[in-house]
Amino acid sequence: MRIIVQKAERQLLDALQSEWQAGQAQRCLHLRFSSFPLQQDLTSDDVLLILSRTLMVFDDIRALRLYRCHDGDVFILARFLTQKNVSLFLSHLAPKLGPASSSLEELAFLYEVQVDWVYLKGLCETKIRVYEEEQARVKNLADQTQVQAHIRKVLDGQIDSVVTHDLVRRRANRTSPEILLVEDDVFTQKLVRNAIQNSYSVSVAGEGLEALRRYIEKAPDVLFLDIGLPDVNGHEILKKIFEIDPSAYVVMLSGNGDRDNVLKAVENGAKGFVGKPFNKTKLSQYIQKSPFIQRKHIKETSYADTIH
Repeated sequence: MRIIVQKAERQLLDALQSEWQAGQAQRCLHLRFSSFPLQQDLTSDDVLLILSRTLMVFDDIRALRLYRCHDGDVFILARFLTQKNVSLFLSHLAPKLGPASSSLEELAFLYEVQVDWVYLKGLCETKIRVYEEEQARVKNLADQTQVQAHIRKVLDGQIDSVVTHDLVRRRANRTSPEILLVEDDVFTQKLVRNAIQNSYSVSVAGEGLEALRRYIEKAPDVLFLDIGLPDVNGHEILKKIFEIDPSAYVVMLSGNGDRDNVLKAVENGAKGFVGKPFNKTKLSQYIQKSPFIQRKHIKETSYADTIH
C-alpha cells in the first residue's frame, strides 16, 4: 500500500488520467472527511492511521494507493474495490471514528475511473485550485506581515541627527525650488504635476516608505501629502517627516470626505490643505508661502541687486 500526502491532489489527478488513458478497470473510493463530522480530538494523522489499519480487511492491499488531500478528503485507488467489500470496510471503520460515525452513508462514494473520469477530473482540478488559492493567500498574508514589520521598524527607528543636518544644509544651498508630491492615485499625480512642473522641479512618491526615502533624498521645499496611502497611514508619515525635519513645510491634499483627517493633520503640524479640484492657483499659493522658497527668492533678489 502506498500513502501519498505531498501534493496529493495533483498526484491523484495524474494517476487517474494515466489509468483512464490506459483503459484500466480501476476504481476510486472517495471518503469525504472534509464534510463529515468526526470526534474533535481526531487529527488528520489519526484518521490516516485508522484508515491504514482498517484497510487490512481487504485481501490484497499491496497495489492499493491512498491519497490524503489538504482538505482532509481521502481517495483510494484499487481494482478490487466493490460495493460489497467497501461496505465491509466501512462497517469496521465506523466504530473507530467515534459515535458521530455510526452511519457512513454520506462519507463514502465509489467510482469507476473509465465511467466517471470527467467528474473525477473536475473534482481533482477544483481541489487543486482551492489548495493553490489558499497557498497564495497564506503567502500573501506572510508577505504582508513581513512588509508591515519592516514598515513598523522604519517608523519606530531613531533618526540620526546627521541626516537632519545634511537635509537642512542641502535645501538651504539649493537655488531652485524642489516639490515632493506623495499621492498614490496616478490621475491625481498627473493633475498636480501638470499644474506646477513648468515652474518647479517635482518628484513623486506613491507610497509612504517611498515618501520618507524621497524626502531625505530630495530635501524638498514643499511636501504635498495625501492621507490615504496604500502602505502606511498618512498621519504616521506626517509624524515621521517632522521627526526627520522639524521645520518641514507640509500641505495636505484633500479629497471629498477627507476633511476630518486633514484637520487632524493640520493640528499635527501641516501648514494647510488643498482640496479637489486641484489647480495651479491653489497649489502655487501654498508653494509661494513656503519659507524655504521665500528665502530662495530673497537670495535671488539680493544677488540680482548686487549684480546691478
